[in-house]
Amino acid sequence: MAILMDCAFYPISERRLSAVADLVRDRIGFSIRKPFLCLFAMALLSVPAIARGQQSAIYDEYEIKSALIYKLSFFMEWPATAYANENSPIILYILGKDPFGARIEKTIKNTTVNGRPILVKRAQELDALEKCHILFIAESEKGHLEEIFSHVQAWNVLTVSEFQGFANAGGGINFFQENNTIRFEVNVAAIRRVHLRIDSQVLELKQVKVILEDNISKGKNAE
Repeated sequence: MAILMDCAFYPISERRLSAVADLVRDRIGFSIRKPFLCLFAMALLSVPAIARGQQSAIYDEYEIKSALIYKLSFFMEWPATAYANENSPIILYILGKDPFGARIEKTIKNTTVNGRPILVKRAQELDALEKCHILFIAESEKGHLEEIFSHVQAWNVLTVSEFQGFANAGGGINFFQENNTIRFEVNVAAIRRVHLRIDSQVLELKQVKVILEDNISKGKNAE
């Protein structure tokens, strides 16, 4: 699925995948937090078309979501005990039917987050899931949220998904589309429950919907 912004659809190409990865990496050079976040919002969340002469290009939905997951990891803080040692990678697992394909590897290729590389792994079944720092739960698993949250509750893991009700059920970050723009919900209660911290400036972005209390904190089961 593509995000269309006054432009025609063009098939996903190697060149555009590389362009998205380059765009993300270029933004990391900014050291001033506010301008960095503004660029983050404008470049990746507003999803404008990029004019190339008489043609224009668009970003595929999962190119954008790959970039957002990568960018958001810079604004997350995991406890030191979440890593085996100072050189350990940030492990990102995709659980269930993978919607990203090669896009996420293209985005993070040759990059680090606060000096740590990101290692992408995939699991089709919960029993195959290993301890990780970021867990993307595919829509194929939406009927198993309570079981998944129970399985990972002792981990310092940021859970991410893209289907309605995920954040309210106890997920950490949930992507959704509104007016051809990818926005996301941030469940502060869920993030705190697993002893993670998110930069408060992320919560100030207009594209972010903040959730302070979810079904788990209210004493309800994940739905």
